[in-house]
Amino acid sequence: MWLDWLFLALSAPISGFIAIACILVFIVMKHRRALVRVVVSATLAVSLSDFVGSHLIKPWIARVRPLYLLPAGDVRVLAEAANVGSMPSLHTANSFAVAYVLTMLDRRLALIAYPAAILVGVSRIYVGAHWPGDIAAGAAWGTVAGLAGWWLTTTVIRIRESLR
Repeated sequence: MWLDWLFLALSAPISGFIAIACILVFIVMKHRRALVRVVVSATLAVSLSDFVGSHLIKPWIARVRPLYLLPAGDVRVLAEAANVGSMPSLHTANSFAVAYVLTMLDRRLALIAYPAAILVGVSRIYVGAHWPGDIAAGAAWGTVAGLAGWWLTTTVIRIRESLR
């Protein structure tokens, strides 16, 4: 089925890297001066999202993934997932963190970044790795991480400029 292929591709980590590379090409073409700010903000946001999500939030919530909780015939598993906490979905969180940063750079990028982030989240449900609530939590957590990455970078830039 073509949806299987699509959602497996969207769940693969390489898809995120390809999407980010395409967006960076756009930024270089349209917003060359802002490239460093976006890269630093997105790197901080994804690092925060991933580290805090995997080391603090997932162990604290300790929610079991559907593929490990439901009987074998009740969930269609297209992609294996580690038997660690399910909530929040860090694929989704990282996608939303980057979407937030890109939207802060140029509001028009929201028209691409957020639908892509939503598709990543839907793909995680489709392949059997997450519950819908994991995706909602990932979207919320990723947005907070994106805001934090953008704010930290902006604050450092303002401090640096004031010292000149």
